[in-house]
Amino acid sequence: MAYFKKCCQWKSGQSTCCRQLHQLPISRIRGAWPQVPFAQTTYLLRTGDRTTRSDCQASPLCGFIKSMATFPTLRTDRLLLRQFQLSDATDVQRLAGVKEVAVGTFLPHPYTNGTAEQWITSQQQGFKAGTLVNFAIVLPTDHVLIGSIGLDIAAGHQHARMGYWLGVPYWNHGYGTEAVSAVLAYGFNQRHLHRIYAPHFLNNPASGRVLQKVGMTYEGRMREHYMRFGQYVDVELYGMLEQDFHQR
Repeated sequence: MAYFKKCCQWKSGQSTCCRQLHQLPISRIRGAWPQVPFAQTTYLLRTGDRTTRSDCQASPLCGFIKSMATFPTLRTDRLLLRQFQLSDATDVQRLAGVKEVAVGTFLPHPYTNGTAEQWITSQQQGFKAGTLVNFAIVLPTDHVLIGSIGLDIAAGHQHARMGYWLGVPYWNHGYGTEAVSAVLAYGFNQRHLHRIYAPHFLNNPASGRVLQKVGMTYEGRMREHYMRFGQYVDVELYGMLEQDFHQR
């Protein structure tokens, strides 16, 4: 499998080396940046090994590939958003296994032993594939896990679906708004997404208030869109474009 060490910008038919990056397999780059054809992307990266310029500027492609190299850690005034570890499984099962949480989400219920470990492993695999980035929401003062927030990324369309949940003891403290704001900034500023959208069940109006607070636009209701606990549920949809985020 081919590996590349350079990230380059396309300028007037010539590639310009921008910066050194961690080695990335070519399979991680394929289709990741739809504006640049795959063959041209590989050519840019290869010719970068033969071209050096000290005054070049990083292109969006550089930032996108770099963001895929290592899992990000985000910090807000009160929260730490980090990668899930298998050691979090007990807390995930305890918090996510409560029916009040499951009713407003797609979390399984009952939340059986081993489910959390499988879910954490799948999140790590999804990040490596470039399709998922899911953060553990943590109170940094005592390292307490309180929930989860993440992006399901469709790189070919430069958009992502955002989902999140919090354990019941951490509701109504503003943590959801804080976490959503941080992930929006990450998605638009570091992943260079064009659009982020977030659905929520109609019977979970608190999630809708969070999305309104961060400036997402209400885009409509999908009636009886899902089946949950034997009943059809309506889904409310909110979205934000990159230009909306920067114009707030």
